[in-house]
Amino acid sequence: MYKQFTTDILHLPTFILNDEGEHADDLLNGNLFMKNLKYFIDLEKNTGEKGRGDKREAAHVIRSQHVKVIDPKTEKVIATANEGEIIERYTNAPKVPVFCFTLFKALLNVGVDIYRKERSSK
Repeated sequence: MYKQFTTDILHLPTFILNDEGEHADDLLNGNLFMKNLKYFIDLEKNTGEKGRGDKREAAHVIRSQHVKVIDPKTEKVIATANEGEIIERYTNAPKVPVFCFTLFKALLNVGVDIYRKERSSK
């Protein structure tokens, strides 16, 4: 039974909430506080912190080089650019609530050392 328990625990996912404990009691009581995707889309712009948030969150992003914008009626080129980015997003996507955490697998962390020691001692 111990061997099975050890094997099972090596594959047990561990979720880590990064909020410095200020909402730990709420989480343990089943109350989740969520921000919507718009918060994360606008985060870098609003805080000025580079790398915070993601303006491409919940979007389909197309990057191109040598872009031409063509008027479909006249078929004339109305704008050009050396490179461009198109961000398409479902209209209501920014309203979707998000609960953020990080997933660690024990096998990739602490458990692997225990597992190796047990196997080598046999």
